[in-house]
Amino acid sequence: MNILDVDKRLNMKMKIVISSDSYIFRWSKLHNLNMTLFFRSQEKKNYANVFIYKDKNKKIPKELLESYGASEFENYFYVTVQISNEKIINLINELVQVKSLKLSETTIEDGKLIIRCRFHSDYKAEISQIVNRYLLIPYFIDDILIKESEGYKYLMFKKNKRTGLAVIKYSVPFDIKNLGYGANLIENRNLVAEAINAFSDDESFKILVYSDSELEENDELKCISKNALIYETYIKDPLFLLMKERLNNHGIFRDGTYIQIKDGNVIITQFLSSFRVNEYLQIMYSSGMEIYKENIIKLKMCSDIYDEVFDDLNIV
Repeated sequence: MNILDVDKRLNMKMKIVISSDSYIFRWSKLHNLNMTLFFRSQEKKNYANVFIYKDKNKKIPKELLESYGASEFENYFYVTVQISNEKIINLINELVQVKSLKLSETTIEDGKLIIRCRFHSDYKAEISQIVNRYLLIPYFIDDILIKESEGYKYLMFKKNKRTGLAVIKYSVPFDIKNLGYGANLIENRNLVAEAINAFSDDESFKILVYSDSELEENDELKCISKNALIYETYIKDPLFLLMKERLNNHGIFRDGTYIQIKDGNVIITQFLSSFRVNEYLQIMYSSGMEIYKENIIKLKMCSDIYDEVFDDLNIV
């Protein structure tokens, strides 16, 4: 199996548009600024790491940067804002508990908070129940779209038009780690998996295993869609957990994380914003050196998205 074989396994998509009176949203509206958000909780308070892309065609107001004490990096400005509207955090926390749901990047566009996600249709009713409760709250959700997904490939190329995306593919030897029952199935049956809780503080990765035949369930592997042959399991690995912690601390959003295991190697295919690639690679290599005291990571591809990228991923 390859990534294109599982392109439409999560066959539904959802987009939620939310209003907020926070100043950062007003700045976005007034100056036509698009931003990405990475939500974090600390000492019972909720924050968002906000990344404002540098754009030669748009001038970012000096007052905005000074008022939030912005830090400047090569391709973006970074600020931290407190999120006082707990309904936003509560909604996201409820959604990510739904089986099969994969949260996409959260953004501010035209002064509105945009939440996008993919999920399987078996859980449409559960998700609708959650959203309907929040629709009853006045002046909160402005719009919502739930419909059949065109597939991750289509959505990725669509997003690439809004903000440039890149792909990183690398491998790590499988024989120096124990990833558990799910990983053995991925290797032995040549399956593809996708990480779906990469942004949580859990000490494991929740992954969806996409199969081409029925698998035997046990304490480590649970079926979440018999029709689509989707299973849920967890993997623990010191390298991947350290990378997750550091990537989250740096607010580096990973739009899609696919896992394959071939020829004794764990192969990760990672889609993310182009302007964060260098930071990702630095964290990837430094984490590998810290855990294993040597460079065990083999970079197989690092490129901006292009038309034939999925074809090339299958041969690299």
